[in-house]
Amino acid sequence: LVVLSACNTGRDGAESDRGEGFTGLTRSFMYAGADALAVTLWPVESSSAKRLTEEAYRSLAMAEDLESGARALAFARAKRAMLARPHRIVLDPLDSEGGSISTDHPFFWAPFILVGDGQ
Repeated sequence: LVVLSACNTGRDGAESDRGEGFTGLTRSFMYAGADALAVTLWPVESSSAKRLTEEAYRSLAMAEDLESGARALAFARAKRAMLARPHRIVLDPLDSEGGSISTDHPFFWAPFILVGDGQ
């Protein structure tokens, strides 16, 4: 399992999309022999991406025999954990008003998808 948690790792630019499926980094890793990749479909916020990835790997480590669909299940559990235990992220640390947003919003957990073998 390879996790590419930078922005838009599951897509190339919109101008290169000709219905060819996954391109760019995703295709390169698959050709190189990766069984599965967790990639992002839009820009990600660093601390929530880190938390989601840690939750997914924690879930994988607890899977006793890596049952069928363990990778997919691990990421589903991680997304549910983000919903169940949200954090608040300060939008602008220099803003004296201290505006923030909760990480239970899909922007923070939904960009991650699993490509390849979900087992």
